[in-house]
Amino acid sequence: NMREVVSALSALIQNPDITTRELMTHLPAPDFPTGGVLLVGPELEEAYATGRGSVVLRARVEVEDEGSQPSSSSSSSGKAAPR
Repeated sequence: NMREVVSALSALIQNPDITTRELMTHLPAPDFPTGGVLLVGPELEEAYATGRGSVVLRARVEVEDEGSQPSSSSSSSGKAAPR
């Protein structure tokens, strides 16, 4: 989102010593067009700080049986991230 990038750049210009965590308040974690849910943990902050890292993405799925109401559940791939 361009507004988030501009907000982060403005914060960095105003405070060149801004911490990664403070910068992340202006530029939150990426969203995924598939509707996945990003599990935010220390790995994400490391990726912001170093430009390298991994994240855990949880899929959201709806299972429909004929004649019944849809039910939602989620499943994660990869390692579990601390909350």
